[in-house]
Amino acid sequence: MKSTLTLLATLSVLGACGAELKEDAAAIKDTEREPNLYECTTEDRLVLRYTTTSIAGEPQFELSSTTEHGPQSLASKAGAGIAVARQDDKQLVSVEQYVPDLSTTTWTVELPKITLTSSSDKASFDTTVTEVIVPTSIAGPQPGDETVTNVRQAKCVAAFAAF
Repeated sequence: MKSTLTLLATLSVLGACGAELKEDAAAIKDTEREPNLYECTTEDRLVLRYTTTSIAGEPQFELSSTTEHGPQSLASKAGAGIAVARQDDKQLVSVEQYVPDLSTTTWTVELPKITLTSSSDKASFDTTVTEVIVPTSIAGPQPGDETVTNVRQAKCVAAFAAF
C-alpha cells in the first residue's frame, strides 16, 4: 500500500511538472523570434518574396515585375540556388539568373536583423535591392559590353509564417 501511495504521489508531482512545462513551452512559443518571411516592393514595381524556410523545408526567393500585362517572373530559386551572407546586423540574400549568350543577372537584397515579439508581429523597414547585369557571350567580351548596376529602394515587411 505504501508503494502505491508513493507511486501516486510521484505521478501527481510529475503531472504538475508536465503542466508547468506545457505552460513554459507555450510562453516560449510566443516570444522573440526572427522573421522567416520577407516581402519587398520597389517604386518601379519589382516584388521580392524571400522565405528562410518553406513547406518543402528549404528557403525560397521569388522576384517578379508587375507590368500592365500582369506579373512577370524575373527569378525563382530555392535551396542551394540562394546565397546568404550573414553579418552582425544584417544579411545579404542573393540569387543569380543566367541567360546563355546574353547576360548573368544577380539580385541582392539587404535584410536588417529583426526580432519579432510574437508570432503574429510584423516589422516594416526600408532597404535596397541591387541588380547587377553582366553581359555574356560565347565569343567573349564585345566592345561596349559593360556591367550595369541598378540600386533600388524598397519598402519591406518582415513576418513569421507557419509552414
